Amino acid sequence: MKTYNLIKLLSPKDVVAIDSLVKDKGRDSLIRLWKAVLKQDFSDKKAQLFKLTFQEAYSKERDYLLRNELRLLNEVITQYIVEVDTLKKYKHSVFILYRMLEMGHVSDFENLWDEQFKTAELIKDYTLISELLQLKIKYGIKFKDVSLKTYEVLQNLAFQKREVDHLFALEQTAKNDILINHSTCVLKSLYPQLSKDSRHYEPDEVDRLILLYYSIKAESYSVEDSERISKLEELIALLPKIEQYRPELMMEMPTLLASIALAYFLQHNFFVAHQYYQRAVSLIDDKSMHVDLLFNYCVNLIMVEEYETCIALNIKFRDIIFDSEKLMHRFLYFNAIAYLFIDKANFAFNLLTNDITKRPANEYYYYRMVYAMVYHQLGDFDNAHRELTNIKQSMRFRSDAQLNEKPLLNLLLNLVTLHAQRVNALKFKNALKKVVSEYKSLEEHFENSSIVILRWVEIQLKKYGSEI
Repeated sequence: MKTYNLIKLLSPKDVVAIDSLVKDKGRDSLIRLWKAVLKQDFSDKKAQLFKLTFQEAYSKERDYLLRNELRLLNEVITQYIVEVDTLKKYKHSVFILYRMLEMGHVSDFENLWDEQFKTAELIKDYTLISELLQLKIKYGIKFKDVSLKTYEVLQNLAFQKREVDHLFALEQTAKNDILINHSTCVLKSLYPQLSKDSRHYEPDEVDRLILLYYSIKAESYSVEDSERISKLEELIALLPKIEQYRPELMMEMPTLLASIALAYFLQHNFFVAHQYYQRAVSLIDDKSMHVDLLFNYCVNLIMVEEYETCIALNIKFRDIIFDSEKLMHRFLYFNAIAYLFIDKANFAFNLLTNDITKRPANEYYYYRMVYAMVYHQLGDFDNAHRELTNIKQSMRFRSDAQLNEKPLLNLLLNLVTLHAQRVNALKFKNALKKVVSEYKSLEEHFENSSIVILRWVEIQLKKYGSEI
């Protein structure tokens, strides 16, 4: 009986802890079973164990009840052993850091991480250093904004982790060499005529496929456009071949599909991107929705004119969205743009009431640009112009303002000023022609989510053009 093999692994302290876990299940039958198997071995006394557990006579028809109860007890014991042993292996602090990361306690995480990393470096604990670096990378991706500074830090952390992992491998190889040489020495003393063993392990087909997966994934970040899409498709084809050996990798399938979708989005192939996003989203349970994937999907929905779907998703996943300080405000202003496309500028205006002055400069500027777009669509051209002029003034004093925002800002400013040109038909026509030309030159080169703002500009220009 598997249960007794597990019980043999337990110390008296473990038994006390599991006793509490069993009671927490709130099942009298499970408590009676646990007490019975602790006292003696019932491997050959199934009927007796059944009666002690369920307080009634055993029958073959009801044997499944005992099997189910034993399975539940085995799960409780196994989970306890795994958690305790893992805790011993990875230290309490790492688990506390994991929990802080899950709960979003950013400042607590940063303080404890710094303290633990210094300690790990002092004692040269390569395993702990690697685990801490992995945590810091995960933290950066989840909570830090996509910026030059953030990804320079993440790249540095990744290089550090590679160096530490290499040191760990060297140390383990050296330890293994000691074992090999020691056993060889003993064998030679026993059998002087023994020839030197020079065996060398060659990876089998499965080993090669697993290593190939990671190699292609690394390459996929070094190429662009169709070549990147090709690499990602290769990864998707590889996954089923290694699933039974690395089942956790199947969790990457939605991310791979979403990465292909994003690559098509950047090529302005929005309808193909839409198909991949739909496949990705279909693989994720609502409660486990990836907020980054959801954001990119919503942006692409606007580009395929699925405005109502975009708005509906923002409502459906409101709790997940508002849990993300990193993306919450971006969702708000793209949701506002979706409302603009369906001529509900008042709804859009109501979304843009949050103070985001503490967000990065580029995000703040985009937010104010959307405000200007809303004012423009409401017919409040003075406020639209004021918003854009204020952004332009601010950019002169902000070193973190990105250069690619300025042409977009100038385009919006020129669009807003078209209204004032309406009094003179010729001037209006020439001004409109100039803004259309400016729009086309930008539209060809924009590859990020700002293409959504350009799509809105295109519609406004068509409206102005219909007046000529």
